[in-house]
Amino acid sequence: RTSNLLGDIENYFGSVVAIPIQVILTGACVQVSSGHSSGVRAFLENFLSKWKFDDEKHYAVPLPAAEKTDLELCNGCPKLEVDEYLEIVEFYALTLLASVLNDVDHAVFWVEKAELPEEARQDLLRRLLSLSHLKSTSSTDDSVPLAVVEEPECHPLSVKEVKQSDKPVMSLSTQCHN
Repeated sequence: RTSNLLGDIENYFGSVVAIPIQVILTGACVQVSSGHSSGVRAFLENFLSKWKFDDEKHYAVPLPAAEKTDLELCNGCPKLEVDEYLEIVEFYALTLLASVLNDVDHAVFWVEKAELPEEARQDLLRRLLSLSHLKSTSSTDDSVPLAVVEEPECHPLSVKEVKQSDKPVMSLSTQCHN
């Protein structure tokens, strides 16, 4: 049942951009923990591709008729705070790609190409390169066992009501740890 959890959540909300960030992160954690990381990857790639860097504080989903230069004038566009978008980026690049799927090269490539604030990009690249160095060091030293990448564990924190549009949802807020 968890193999398509994010797809079920998308169906409930009607669109990936309508799903609250904490619901996405919780669903991604549950789905990865149950061994269905490829579905999470496709879902997050779709989600992240919808958003365009609007200004220094927001990401927006442009309406079909809106051009990128018109994002600031798009009052009806869904918007995310930069920090919310970066939570998903961090989960996608560091947790999913680099740690779970062990694809640091793709994570670095994606971060280099993504529309991110420069400070956030540099921080993510530094962390990815550190992770890559740790993995390569442990795999080249015969006296040190290969690093084992653990899947993230999800621990319940609290139950809270998430409201999006007119659809209240009871969600179990979780936090993933590697």
